[in-house]
Amino acid sequence: MPDGTIGKATACAQGICRNTSNNQLADGRFPGACDTTPQCKAGETKCADGGGGGSLCQTCVNGFGP
Repeated sequence: MPDGTIGKATACAQGICRNTSNNQLADGRFPGACDTTPQCKAGETKCADGGGGGSLCQTCVNGFGP
């Protein structure tokens, strides 16, 4: 923002928001776009130790998730 604060991010409907350039804009932000390249295979599950003997798992949906 012109006052030096960071503007509110806009979420991608699908995909991961990535910088499209390393050139910082006048408002302090970087240009970006939603990268819709699949990041995983549908149904793929990744788990991590959640501490306390449990685990945290995420399942891939529409190419995104874990």
